[in-house]
Formats: sequence, structure tokens, C-alpha cells
Amino acid sequence: MKRIFKLTALIAAILTLAACNKEKDEPTNDRYIVYTVDERTTTVHLTTEEEFDALLESFCDYAESGSFVSFHNARRGAVKSLTAKSASNFSTTNRAEMKRWMRQMEEAGKTVTVTYDSSTGTYNGTAYAPSPQTASGCFTGIINPVSVLLDGGVIDYSAISDYPTVSGNLWVLLVGNDSVLVLIDTNGIPHSGDQNPLVFNGQTYHAGDTATICGTLHMSPFGDLTLITESVADPYWVDMGLPSGTLWARCNLGAIAPREFGDYFAWGETQPKDSYTPQNYIHCTGSPYRLTKYSPWADWGNNGYTDTLTRLELCDDAAAAILGGGARMPTKADWQELIDNTTVEPGHQGYLKIIASNGNVLYFPRAGIKSIDGQISRAYNMGHYWSSDLDTGENRSPWELEVSHGGAYVYSGGVAEKRTYGFSIRAVRPGNK
Repeated sequence: MKRIFKLTALIAAILTLAACNKEKDEPTNDRYIVYTVDERTTTVHLTTEEEFDALLESFCDYAESGSFVSFHNARRGAVKSLTAKSASNFSTTNRAEMKRWMRQMEEAGKTVTVTYDSSTGTYNGTAYAPSPQTASGCFTGIINPVSVLLDGGVIDYSAISDYPTVSGNLWVLLVGNDSVLVLIDTNGIPHSGDQNPLVFNGQTYHAGDTATICGTLHMSPFGDLTLITESVADPYWVDMGLPSGTLWARCNLGAIAPREFGDYFAWGETQPKDSYTPQNYIHCTGSPYRLTKYSPWADWGNNGYTDTLTRLELCDDAAAAILGGGARMPTKADWQELIDNTTVEPGHQGYLKIIASNGNVLYFPRAGIKSIDGQISRAYNMGHYWSSDLDTGENRSPWELEVSHGGAYVYSGGVAEKRTYGFSIRAVRPGNK
């Protein structure tokens, strides 16, 4: 989920990224282009303008051959879904003009799609940029339990929150003639129409009541509906009463509900992808035994490359890059502190519940692993949550929190390819202590 950032947090994130890139002495035209041609995704690392120009030429060739092409720069960000986003269109019969436009859109951090109309000799491009995903406010309308439709069919509400699923009518706030706000509780669960009357923000409502509802607005995963959640002291960060005062995110990175899976990330990458392989992993050259960063071992480094980095730099930390404002991925010690100072409640279908001594709760969905061709394995059975720390012992893998039906533990085992897999991320940030 793209959140609305405070300007200072955004500036801080940009400065952090710039500083990190400067430390690595990377040229300003370094690009990690993730492109898809007819559903096959590839990542290439380009270091010169000539290489990028040649790639744009190939995109035009692919389009002329009848293929659908999309691409973005992984260092600049990506639009996860090509629907319900702000978009700009461009058409031309001139290949040079098309390449110039694609370059401008890439530099603006947009996701670009390209097709070709052979009947007119026209290149057609669309550039997508994310729209704001959250806002707070108060809205007046009529409260009713209704069946909300999407594209002519009833929504699968499990996509909003994995467990429990909600069927039948949902309580909504009807604002004006065409605005529908789906009422969501603080755990991300839509209020079922079977609950009558409705209790929302501590107030009781009956069908047909006129009400003013205040809360946090979210775009739904479908982009077609707006959800409004009950107000809490902090809609995103949870105080689990830990000795360090560390605050934990209520949801997985990329999720809008506590039990929603959210996005998947390779270790040390800051954007989700369609497929997770050693071939498209930023920090190696096609093999986990040819690392280009975070490699204390010469036999795993590309051409014997080694460094002393055992914790992700902030420029490679997905939580820091996406959320800003002091957010980061948890360290191994953060995970251990959470487990040691809370009550872990196993046995729930599809998720783990962690209860703090102050009564606050976190949910960790067992989202599985995303790998080749976007396949998700072990979903609802196991959850894997990255830490920012690398185990420099014999396992040579990043530390993670592994979540199962029976509990959770901090773990670093696995195969060499592990860091290239798509795992979940739960962000943390400093508290007031």
C-alpha cells in the first residue's frame, strides 16, 4: 500500500537513498529495468545511455511483432496494478518520438506499456502513476447493509481480508448518489450485514440511519471501492509494550488489512515483482553464488567479490524506501524481542496472533513464498518475514521470522537462493522511549 507521506519524511528518504547511492559510487544513469513481454518478466542492469537506448529499440521491435510490453525502473518504483491509477497516453507513428516519450516516462518513475497497431503503423503507449491510497475524513450519508457489486458480480471479500471471509450483505455508508464506503473494523474485517444493529466507532446504528462516519479511507485491492476503517489511536503503528519502545506496523507491507498477505519482496530489494529468481535479483549476476553485494564470503561473491555488509543499508530496505518516516525492516533482535515479550497464540486458520501485555494485538498472515512465474507456495500453511540482518555463520542466509500453525521462531536456514525469494515484510519504527 502506498501511504501518504509527510513532506519531511519523503525528503529524508530521498536524501538517504542519494547518500547510499553515492557511497556505492554508482553512476547516475544506473538502471535496473524490469520488463515484461507477453507475461514473461526479465530484469536487466544497465549502466549506460546506449544500453538503455538499445533496450527501448527492442521494446519497439517487440511491439511491432504483436507483443504487449510493459516496463519500469526498479530503482524508481513501480505501479503494482495497471487499473484505477492515474494514467497518461501517447501515440505516434515515429519510432524516435516513441523512444523519447518512453525515456521521459521512465525518468518520471512511471510504469510504461507499449503496443503497436499494424493497420495504422502507430505506437501506443500508456504511463501509469500511483494515485493516493489513504486519507482521513468525515463523511455523511445513509447507513445500510447492501450487496456491493464489482464489474457485475459480487466481490470475493476474502481478497480484502483473508480470514474470516464475509459473505452476504455488508454494512456501507451511502454518500450522495454514487459513493459507497465499505465499513471496516480495526482488524480489517468488513462489517457483515448479519450484525444488526451495527456498532462502529462505539456508536450504534440501524439500517436507514443518517450518520456522519469518521475514519481512514483506503482504496480497495480492486481499485473500484473505497473502504473506511474505524478510528484507532494510530491507524498504522501498534505499541506492543516492548522494552525498546519499538512500534510495529499493523499490516504487512503492501496490505491494507492486518490479515491481508500484502506484497512480496526479495531480500534487499525495495519493490515487489511478478517473479522472483536469481536471474532477476538485483544483488547477484544470475546466480546466488555470484553476489554483488552483502557477500562476506569470496566463494559466494561474483569473481570473488566480498564486502563487510551484514545488515541492509536503508537504500535497500523496502520498509524505509516505501514508508519513510523512520520506518525500516526489523532486525533479528527486533523479532526476538517481539516473540520474547508477548504471547504468541497459534492455531488460527491462516494467520498467527500475537498479544501484548497492554492488550494490543498483531496478526501475521501465513502468506507463503513467491518465486518463479509468480507462483505462491505454502500459502496459509507457512509465513516468512524478512529481517534486515544476514547470518554470517554456516547458514549464510538472512534471518527471518518463520510462522507456522504451531507458532513462530527466528530462523536463518535455507538454500542459497533463499534471499532471491519473495517473502513478506512487517515494518517497525522507533517509539517515544
